[in-house]
Amino acid sequence: MLLLKVSFRLAAISGHEWQKGPLPTLAEYAILEDVLHEIAEDCSMSKQNITIRLDPKTVRQLDQMAQAMDRDRSWLMSRAIERYVEDEAWQVRAIQEAVRKVQEGRARFTSHEEVTSWLDSWGADNELPPPQCR
Repeated sequence: MLLLKVSFRLAAISGHEWQKGPLPTLAEYAILEDVLHEIAEDCSMSKQNITIRLDPKTVRQLDQMAQAMDRDRSWLMSRAIERYVEDEAWQVRAIQEAVRKVQEGRARFTSHEEVTSWLDSWGADNELPPPQCR
């Protein structure tokens, strides 16, 4: 089944012969990326269903995108959430590390007043040096 799915998706790449001819276009690479993503999804652990509430305008836009991309709504939502989690995960890790440093007494601080004074001095003739953390 998986091989059949890959074959059909690769056939969608405009009949491109990979062994000769010009290099694939960016659109063709995007299709290949989608195929590889689908393969990884098929090979991964089973997924869980969740419920999400969206306003009607967002649902209409999502459906228009899904139709234009020849995808279903759930695929688009899944990709969007996956990308959001990937993009935001670094921030969560950074906050957790900062909290750990505070708890272990390894954190260094400067006062709000010092930072504000420094920022207020930007662009002035007597610009202040950055405050030092202690």
